[in-house]
Amino acid sequence: MKTKKIRSDSVEARFGLELLEEKIEEYYLGQLMSAKDTAIAMTNDGITVSDDTVLRLVSKFGVRRSKAMAISLVKSTLPRVKMIDDEMESIIDGIVIGDGHIRVNNNTKIGRVVIGSMYEEFALYCQKLLSRYKAQDPHYNSGEKGIGMWETKTLHHIDFYEQHQRWYPGGVKDIPSDIRFTPMMLTLWHLGDGCLSSPLNGNARYMYFSTNSFSRESLENIVVPKFAEIGVEVSRITEDNRVFIATKSIAHLLKFMGGKSPVSCFDYKFDIEEWRAMTSMRQAAESAGLSYGRLSNWVKNGLIEHSRSPGGKKVVFTEDQLSSLRSRVDSGELPIESGKKRRVVDFV
Repeated sequence: MKTKKIRSDSVEARFGLELLEEKIEEYYLGQLMSAKDTAIAMTNDGITVSDDTVLRLVSKFGVRRSKAMAISLVKSTLPRVKMIDDEMESIIDGIVIGDGHIRVNNNTKIGRVVIGSMYEEFALYCQKLLSRYKAQDPHYNSGEKGIGMWETKTLHHIDFYEQHQRWYPGGVKDIPSDIRFTPMMLTLWHLGDGCLSSPLNGNARYMYFSTNSFSRESLENIVVPKFAEIGVEVSRITEDNRVFIATKSIAHLLKFMGGKSPVSCFDYKFDIEEWRAMTSMRQAAESAGLSYGRLSNWVKNGLIEHSRSPGGKKVVFTEDQLSSLRSRVDSGELPIESGKKRRVVDFV
């Protein structure tokens, strides 16, 4: 008997029989989706298929709905016991606000988190963070036109159905008003959908988050105030809804997130020059309870230790230099400006 050849322009040739069968089992069987919903889910995964193609594949692979419940319960669904806490919600929020998403089965009221990345290392990191929900080993999806992703996904659980209600009101993904800007949440968001310009681009640096798919209202009413709560200023929101961080807040935000990437593949997203993380002269003056003019005069006359940016344009202070300045002011060695009430400010 001759083996039937696969047409070069067929969906089987583009994506491979193994991947297609896996997706059919995951959605059509595992989540009891209709052919239409299975086609939508597969298309979202980068495997563009029609409803008719799904039905053809179902027949080709000999799929029977009688297997569905067994696969769903045994292989892909966790016990219906709530396991989420504040820390895990921050992890989920950080993944979903970026490159991740939540898929649900409205009939059984369960869902799963799926995260894709160009780097296997980051997918493995997310798998570890989501180990409570038995996240699977990352696998590589080649996708269309050779643009592939490393993907990991959790098993199905009731917690993710509840999180879906927060993130997809009315079926459309948007930022929930109760989101918390924790270091973990912001780190995952930055690794997934953040951008920090290269130091090779010149003295100016910029940082933004690709929030293009979210509503302008949620960015203005939720994201901007949440950043302000942690001392980060948003410089602008572009016409395509990207959120840019004010240059003076970049170092502070990176420090708030821990100062370094948890995975080496994204080290470049924390690659900021050392001087940018130091205290500016204006901040140092406020911290020591001085006028900007008085401190500027001391710097000009070489009375205090300080540092400068490359080229000498900006005066900045290390933690030790700032501590020395405050001590000398406190001791009276360097008198504050007369007639001014001193107000000491701490910068985190």
